[in-house]
Amino acid sequence: MKKAILTGILFAMCGSAAVADETKGAPAFRDLDTDKDGFINSKEATAWSDLSAVFEHIDMNEDGKLDSTEYAALQANVTE
Repeated sequence: MKKAILTGILFAMCGSAAVADETKGAPAFRDLDTDKDGFINSKEATAWSDLSAVFEHIDMNEDGKLDSTEYAALQANVTE
């Protein structure tokens, strides 16, 4: 369910072609994880506005931070 919601939000934000083009320059997880704790929190997510806009929707376990798996799922969804 969350995947479908996320996909819908991303397509609504940018359109499928635009999303794919913009994510080619998506920051690496390690670059967004500025405190190097293995997670991207909502403050760190603000470094990439596209991520900040959908942060709560891709936080699949709703713990207030993204792990590398959640971030990879975002990248997979926007480049399909």
